[in-house]
Amino acid sequence: MKRLARPLLWTLLFLLILVAIDQFFMRVPTRQPALSAVRHFYLDLRTRMLRLAPGQKPTSVEAVIEQAQPAPAKPRPKPAAKKPAAPAAAKEPSYFYADDQGELRFADSLNEVPERFRKDAQRLEQ
Repeated sequence: MKRLARPLLWTLLFLLILVAIDQFFMRVPTRQPALSAVRHFYLDLRTRMLRLAPGQKPTSVEAVIEQAQPAPAKPRPKPAAKKPAAPAAAKEPSYFYADDQGELRFADSLNEVPERFRKDAQRLEQ
């Protein structure tokens, strides 16, 4: 029995210290920034761990996001529509082709593509 008494005593002492630290962070208000940050971290960790207990409803990511979001703000005005740059029919189509080394090259018109690559040149779709 004496063999078990020591480990049980130390385990009980350790658990009492953990409960004391827990109650300290739960009840004592902090004014120092460093201690306040530690307290905030601990309280957040503690609430998340308690939610993992059996019998608790699992919270989804969406539910957590909804809780964290502030009240909806006024709707933003829609940005003005951009003017189209130029009619597509007025501009010549662009092309791309592969050169001797297999690298892709781009050209603004079929006339800019070297003759030996023109048969393989493909039109760029916009």
